[in-house]
Amino acid sequence: MRKETSYTIRLGIFVIIGLLLFTFAVYSIGNMNSLFQSSFRLNALFENVNGLQPGNNVRYAGINVGSVEDIRIVDDSTVQVVMRVGNELLGVVKRDAVASIGSSGLVGSMLINISPGAGRAQPVVDNDFLRSYSRLETDDMMDALGNTSENLAVLTLELLKTIEKINSGYGTIPVLLRDSTLADDLRLTMRNVNIATNHLRGLTAHLERTSVAITQGEGLVNTLLYDTTLSQDLAHFTAGLDTVLAGTEPIFTQLSTASEDLAASSAELRTFLASIEGSDGLVNTMLHDTLAADDLRQTLDNLEEGSDLLNENLKAMRENFLFRRYFRKQERAERREDEQ
Repeated sequence: MRKETSYTIRLGIFVIIGLLLFTFAVYSIGNMNSLFQSSFRLNALFENVNGLQPGNNVRYAGINVGSVEDIRIVDDSTVQVVMRVGNELLGVVKRDAVASIGSSGLVGSMLINISPGAGRAQPVVDNDFLRSYSRLETDDMMDALGNTSENLAVLTLELLKTIEKINSGYGTIPVLLRDSTLADDLRLTMRNVNIATNHLRGLTAHLERTSVAITQGEGLVNTLLYDTTLSQDLAHFTAGLDTVLAGTEPIFTQLSTASEDLAASSAELRTFLASIEGSDGLVNTMLHDTLAADDLRQTLDNLEEGSDLLNENLKAMRENFLFRRYFRKQERAERREDEQ
């Protein structure tokens, strides 16, 4: 009797423990699959789910918020993933959020990561579709790593060949390394570059000081740039210059007319001189015949002598008593005319 009671107690304990474990398992599974809380569905389309299975976790900003409910093949290049998440995400997740497939570790199970978008879109509703992003697969990563390793090996081989050529003295680089005169020239060049840099720095500082002085209102340049009265004076001067030019236009017209008249007179004078040169008249004879010129000069001398003799005779006649009275009458008549 006691043994049966002991067995019964043990059986009851095991049953209770089993029920507790079953209840805990059901609660855990239900909690993972959002069976005991209000939830809604979200969808995303992928080209490859990378081993994702129903029941895998769904995370939003790194927090478990639901699980994968179903995976459906839409066509030959598209797979639809149905996610069930809690209602607490309503109003939080926007339609510009992005769903991507990841893993919980290097060898962990696959999961869905929902990344927030810019936040300007409307909140999601039940059965909405999110944008998807396909991460680089492990095989693709290994292929890329393999290609990188091959390229690195080729680069290392070429580098070793280059170093070997340098050590053997082939090419320009060994000359640069071993030629002391070239090193001196390079050192001198660098010194000149430093000097030029210092000069350029000084020039830049001078330009900066000049710019500050101009900005602060010093010098003629600032006056030209910022003095509005100067521009007004220049405008007045330009207007006055235009007026002066307009007033001098008739003068230039008269000068042009005078120039034309002078040109015409010059042409007439040239024609007159040509006619003198080509004629046998008195003027041409006086200019070119030396005998005629001597005769004319003698005639003028005779006229001058005759004029002097005539003046002497007139003076003598004034003093002669026969003509003195006549000349006095002439003088009195001239005085009367002057007085009148």
